[in-house]
Amino acid sequence: MTTAFGCLYVLLWLHLTICTSTSTTYSDLDALLKVKAAMKSSKAKGPALEDWKYSSSPSAHCSFSGVTCDNNSRVIHLNVSLTPMFGHLPSEIGLLDKLVNLTISQNNLTGHLPKELANLISLKYFNISHNAFNGTFPGEITLGMTELEVLDAYDNNFTGPLPLALVKLKNLRRLHLAGSYFYGEIPEIYSEIQSLEILHLNENELGGHIPASLARLKNLKELYIGYNNKYKGGIPPEFGSMESIQLIDMAECGLTGEIPPSLSSLKNMHSLFLQSNNLTGTIPPEFSSLISLKSLDLAFNELTGEIPLSFSNLKNITLFHFFHNKLEGPIPAFIGDLPNLEVLQLWGNNFTLQLPENLGRNGKLKKLDVSINHLTGPIPRDLCKGGKLEDFILMQNFFYGPIPDEIGNCKSLKKNRLVGEIPKGIKNMVDLSILNLSRNDMTGQVPDEIRFMTSLTTLDLSNNNFVGILPTGGQFIVFNDRSFSGNPDLCLPRHQYCPPSVYADEERGRRHRPFGSKSTKVIAIAIALATAMLLVLVTIYIMRKQKHRSSMAWKLTAFQRLEFKAEDVLECLKEENIIGKGGAGIVYRGSMPDGIDVAIKRLVGQGSGRNDYGFKAEIQTLGRIRHRNIVRLLGDVKSNNILLDADFEAHVADFGLAKFLQDPGASQSMSSIAGSYGYIAPEYAYTLKVDEKSDVYSFGVVLLELIVGRKPVGEFGDGVDIVGWMKKTISELSQPSDAASVLAVLDPRLSGYPLTSVIHMFKVAILCVEEEGSARPTMREVVHMLTNSPQSSPDLINL
Repeated sequence: MTTAFGCLYVLLWLHLTICTSTSTTYSDLDALLKVKAAMKSSKAKGPALEDWKYSSSPSAHCSFSGVTCDNNSRVIHLNVSLTPMFGHLPSEIGLLDKLVNLTISQNNLTGHLPKELANLISLKYFNISHNAFNGTFPGEITLGMTELEVLDAYDNNFTGPLPLALVKLKNLRRLHLAGSYFYGEIPEIYSEIQSLEILHLNENELGGHIPASLARLKNLKELYIGYNNKYKGGIPPEFGSMESIQLIDMAECGLTGEIPPSLSSLKNMHSLFLQSNNLTGTIPPEFSSLISLKSLDLAFNELTGEIPLSFSNLKNITLFHFFHNKLEGPIPAFIGDLPNLEVLQLWGNNFTLQLPENLGRNGKLKKLDVSINHLTGPIPRDLCKGGKLEDFILMQNFFYGPIPDEIGNCKSLKKNRLVGEIPKGIKNMVDLSILNLSRNDMTGQVPDEIRFMTSLTTLDLSNNNFVGILPTGGQFIVFNDRSFSGNPDLCLPRHQYCPPSVYADEERGRRHRPFGSKSTKVIAIAIALATAMLLVLVTIYIMRKQKHRSSMAWKLTAFQRLEFKAEDVLECLKEENIIGKGGAGIVYRGSMPDGIDVAIKRLVGQGSGRNDYGFKAEIQTLGRIRHRNIVRLLGDVKSNNILLDADFEAHVADFGLAKFLQDPGASQSMSSIAGSYGYIAPEYAYTLKVDEKSDVYSFGVVLLELIVGRKPVGEFGDGVDIVGWMKKTISELSQPSDAASVLAVLDPRLSGYPLTSVIHMFKVAILCVEEEGSARPTMREVVHMLTNSPQSSPDLINL
């Protein structure tokens, strides 16, 4: 025993000796240069930390970018964020032992955190978020950081249990360990970090029961422990004693049981997010005492009963999300009296009777979705009283009467917006008296057939994109100019002047008339004007052509730290480098100068260069996505776009960009589509339009592939795909049942798997590939169903 302690003493002494020796060898300047060398720069965005250069001056490093020194030229603040770098954090970082603030965020650093970080005993702010550090989080490095107030390690690749050593940090106010792969239970002893004000443990792989001991964190203001985590049991009733709490987010983490009424004691809470769980029972009427509450999200649960009448006391509420539950009864009249209500989403329930007449009168309503209920009565007039209403969704109910004029005049509406032309068959609507298509994106000419619609008394086509000359005569005599205002390329004949371009097509079919001397002058003037206009048009054409050429210059937009340029990518677009082809383009293998292999997708489609129809915004959004199941973009889907890593975890490697590749002169509905046969939803064949429900169909095909073990086409005969074969096979069963249906099409390789789980997955797939898009679930509903499968019975598939 004595010998063991002696060896330990010697090891500690050696470690301290080495550290002391190193610290006398290296200055802060040397340490910073070592840090720079370990964190390699990216040539794509220019050298990183370019101004970090050696100097004989003892204080030169104090002028480095991101560096702040004290009066003794010791580094106290180091902020290296959004810097284009790869590499790792070197051990020399521990030599900067006067650091108070260490921020190395939003880079691409990998590897383990060095143990030498333990030397930074003066740290108050430690931020390594948005990187790719891996391994277990070495909590022991914090034991000497007695002044640490903020520890932010969000969005990394840490694994293992949550570090226990953090409970020694008596000044820690904010702990952010979300967005990694931590597993196990939330440690009970985290309740000892009494200084905590904000705790983020969401987006991990945590399980077990949520410890009731967290209720002892009397200073806690924000608690985030949902998303991806899968707990046992429900919400601890003890949480009702967290007197300082302002926000609780326990969404999508497998919660069961009822919502504890004890939460009504949280007088300071402004937001409660419990959506996408398996909560049952009723909404606690005691919540009416949450006088600070602004946002209440209980969507995607199994809640029953009515909206409590006591909720009329929630005067500060701005958002009610109660959709996709089993709620019933009327929507209480007080809902329309809530002075700050902005969002009311109640779709997918069993609500009855009519909407409150006063709904929207507060002037703040922005989003209203009460679809898929049993509502009736007239539509309230004041929904858009404040001019802020954006979403207005009432489908699959029993409303009667007209849509109020006030709604038709609602300029803020964004949503279910019409495009295309007015069909000429509209003349067959012989009993139509009111036609209001204002404030849409409709194009083409106003149909001449409207003049025969003698029953039409009110027409409003204002604020669209109609073109040409407005027809005259017939019923058009009834309508004034206001019916057609806001269409800049629509010419009203009663006007004295119309743009020449409007008349161009009209004049082509007319015969030339003989003319005399007066006509000659008119023609001469016309020729002069035409010549001048031609010169203008030629000039504009040349300028646009030059601009187009300029816009066609290759540009590389990097979303990670890249070591290559656009020219390096273009060099790889060769026939011999092709590794795959899809409906949206060709995929090439590319080897970059720094040795990194990349996949390059060359998108196909036409474009004028004048309008990218949101393509740039979409690419930028995709580039910022950081999710474990999405391959990061360097510069909804079919089965060979889903990659599996060594642990069989799925990663989506392709995105639905086809909607941005259509003819730029076409309407915003899909006039062309890039996709793969067998995955494309049937509605495309007869409507040439796709929406999010089309993506649900494609996902259903992928599920069927997993169950059946066959490709979507090519194995069932000409013209038959996996969906048609599956439906035909099931229809021929003599004694149909869920189990029989599954066993009739099942891949034999699934023998030994729980039958209940496979049946559940099969049912979800069947719903996804429904013929009618409206009968398919939303993708959010699909995720909810797949992540909340019934408990597997002991029965196994036996083939």
